[in-house]
Amino acid sequence: TVLVQEGFSSRIGVIFPPVDTVFAPSPEALIISPRDSIAQISSTLLKPGLSSEVRNELEDLIFREDGVSALVVSTSGVATYPSVVTASGTLRDALAISAHEWLHHWFFFQPLGQHFWDSAEMTTLNETAASIGGEIIGDRAFTAMTGAVVNRESGSTNEPADPGEFDFNAEMRATRLTAEGLLAEGKIEEAEAYMEERRQIIADNGIFIRKINQAFFAFHGSYATGAGSVSPIGGQLEELHEGSESLEEFLKIVAVFDRARDLPDYLDAMTR
Repeated sequence: TVLVQEGFSSRIGVIFPPVDTVFAPSPEALIISPRDSIAQISSTLLKPGLSSEVRNELEDLIFREDGVSALVVSTSGVATYPSVVTASGTLRDALAISAHEWLHHWFFFQPLGQHFWDSAEMTTLNETAASIGGEIIGDRAFTAMTGAVVNRESGSTNEPADPGEFDFNAEMRATRLTAEGLLAEGKIEEAEAYMEERRQIIADNGIFIRKINQAFFAFHGSYATGAGSVSPIGGQLEELHEGSESLEEFLKIVAVFDRARDLPDYLDAMTR
């Protein structure tokens, strides 16, 4: 119903592709990155529920035998058809993830989704657009179902942050930038030691991350509004969204992009 209200249906009210989601344990994903840079080489789905011991053994084996950075990550959903969405979260989260995965289905029939794997930037453009749209659609569906009005910005404030407060997003971005700098200088072992040191500091501040390595940033960096990304795409998409008259207009503009360069080019044209 929300998708119809947002303008995604045909004249007779048909949504294509149909919304089809299974709520079940979501697969794990094995992410591979080179050691000398942060770039996703491959992503392989694995069965859900792997223990930390099994994950560590698999990652260490790949590291020793193939000389690459490996990480097994948990997923909250995957855009198979029907999509799989984890059943362990809240209703609000489940709706946002379901909308995110449906947008991947919809993008598949648009230039944006058909060029998903062309480059890391196109992957990031797809994932970030689906994240922005998925949260908005999911929240509107949550309100329609429960009557509760949600505001993801409710925790924000214009007051300056406490200088002594641990800023997870800032610390993660600083970690990535420093690690990339070391890798660019060919200091691979130093970068890996630094990322482990930073993981321990973050854990000391109450946030546990099992492993931070090149594959970690290659995976999380594809979501440009997240803490693990330094991509300008997140800010650019937010700017485009703010300049659009509706969510429908925003998503249908992004959907026709078949190159990462199309986004800044469009924004430049908007300001002329």
